[in-house]
Amino acid sequence: MHIRRLTIRNYRGLSDFTWDPKPGVNCLIGPGDSGKSTVLAAISLLLAPYPAGPCSEFDYHGRRVGDGFEIKAVINVPDPRLLATDRFPPLLQGWRNGEVTPLPDEDGAEPVIVVRVRGTPDMEALHEIVPPTETVECPPFSVALRRRFALARLSGEDRAPRDLRVGPGSLLDRYLGRTDFRPALHQAVAVASRSLELPTSVQEGVASMAALFERANLPTDLHLGIVPPAGGTTLPGMVTLLHGADPAEAVPIALSGTGTRHLALLELSSALALDQPVIVVDEPERGLEPYRQRLAAERVVELSGERGHAFLTTHAPAVLSRMPAGSVWRMGPSTEIVALDSPDLHKVLATDPEALLCPLPVFCEGPTEIGLLSVLLPPLLGGSLDRLGIHLIDGRGQPQVFGRVEAFAAAGLRCAAFLDNEVTFPERRARLGAGCHLFVWEDACNIEEAVAQWLPEERLVDVPAWAAEARDGRERSYVDQVRGRFSQPAGRTIGELIDEFGARAVRQALAACMTDNTWFKTVDAGRLLGQRLLDGGLPAAIGRQVEPFAAALRGAS
Repeated sequence: MHIRRLTIRNYRGLSDFTWDPKPGVNCLIGPGDSGKSTVLAAISLLLAPYPAGPCSEFDYHGRRVGDGFEIKAVINVPDPRLLATDRFPPLLQGWRNGEVTPLPDEDGAEPVIVVRVRGTPDMEALHEIVPPTETVECPPFSVALRRRFALARLSGEDRAPRDLRVGPGSLLDRYLGRTDFRPALHQAVAVASRSLELPTSVQEGVASMAALFERANLPTDLHLGIVPPAGGTTLPGMVTLLHGADPAEAVPIALSGTGTRHLALLELSSALALDQPVIVVDEPERGLEPYRQRLAAERVVELSGERGHAFLTTHAPAVLSRMPAGSVWRMGPSTEIVALDSPDLHKVLATDPEALLCPLPVFCEGPTEIGLLSVLLPPLLGGSLDRLGIHLIDGRGQPQVFGRVEAFAAAGLRCAAFLDNEVTFPERRARLGAGCHLFVWEDACNIEEAVAQWLPEERLVDVPAWAAEARDGRERSYVDQVRGRFSQPAGRTIGELIDEFGARAVRQALAACMTDNTWFKTVDAGRLLGQRLLDGGLPAAIGRQVEPFAAALRGAS
């Protein structure tokens, strides 16, 4: 069974939300308080496999309890026989071209049911099946029917205390086959009550209480015993899953670390999953190391299979990197939701998933620019890149970077780009400026040309030493590369080449050597280049170009 459409009205932070999730995995990302967890909570409430308790005033949008709330879903029914005991098929409807239609349908509409949960002004949650016509009374969306969706929820509200305890609809209860624990528990409680080793002062207190009762003609055969706590907790509900070598010293799994609780619930969900489960997971990365985050993400994908439905939120690149193509959605601050399903976005997801999680990704021409900007930007921005939510990404050069920036713009995602001024693709490169903050070198092709062209003459002699420091430490070999451009014998220094051939010629040779021999084509080398430029004072011509770009990033962050 799959949710074809989910509609949320006036529930928590969502006043009006409609979404058509895809079969399989649906991973929600986006800024804080955009409604991701609320969507998961709504699905969990709608399909809760246990009786719903009273609502909280905070479940109502703006705490306006009188307005009520509604969570409604259109759910496909691949085999109506699954629902035969719940007055079906009279309540079946059709789904075709994104709309609910009456059945029978000659065009082959997919059978669906429409279900909802309403929060009433009396703060009750009413689960109902919406019939095809208003003339038919809404029958209840029963707990028995909701359990057929095999909902397993791992949420920020932490289901461990409920699902790792024997109770109606809990994972532990379902895994153990809803065993009747009551006879064994009553016997155990009776034995425990008889075996209580009470302090002498307590025993004396009970005896004096008996004497007090005798004077009032009340029962005097008084004892202290063990009974379930008040508040409706059943005796089986006291049974929880423990771990420890000695049962007398074992502690509840529900009190273990967050990661252990999450993985325990995920494994139980996996063992109980039918061939069409609904899995709801809020931030599966919580409490887990990156490698276990990836394992948890892979298990969620595995559980959804071909017929199941999984909904999760994440802020972890490790989790995002394991999401299938087309399964990621981004929620914005206005609760709009966008599918991040283009091939170019999936390439970014596979290579640098943090680009889809950060507030402002900056696509760089390559690793040199990543290293360079990681050093040049913080002083210009007045703070670290992480504090401002800026993440530098390897755009893999032109033209590959174009498709990725264009895909971000098409999905309504903010981004920036720091690119070379190559002779190819000038029109396409210029068009990027309409959808992002774009930097392109003026009067230089790339950072190598910019450094060679605008570095003061007295500092040109230092460039081979910087390359040697960034790579193998053999400064002479880099000087020899420049000397070779002039067919000069060994031993000539950069200064001597400037004296003989002029600074302009040496600048051109340095630019060619840096570019052709990849002197600074790593992130670390780009970082060192940026630091050396700052150490001697950033050349004015470079600063005049980079500073406006930094100002645009600061304004967008």
